[in-house]
Amino acid sequence: MKYKSPLGILAAAALGFACAYGLFQQSLKQQQDEFAKKSAAWQTEKIDLETALANAKGRTTTLRGETKIVEVTKRISPAEILD
Repeated sequence: MKYKSPLGILAAAALGFACAYGLFQQSLKQQQDEFAKKSAAWQTEKIDLETALANAKGRTTTLRGETKIVEVTKRISPAEILD
């Protein structure tokens, strides 16, 4: 078995580290880009929802139908309700 020089081992380790670092940076960049897109989409949706809420606060809704006023003339007891 031939003896390998420490310089060769060190060079291989440095190359491996550089490759791993490059892959890590690439993955990190992809994650940051994806987060930026999702964040921008969320901000747009948030602004739309806040605008809709602000518009809805000053608006009243009227339902169709007639209003009936019921006058209670006789009060019944809870026992009578259960019977």
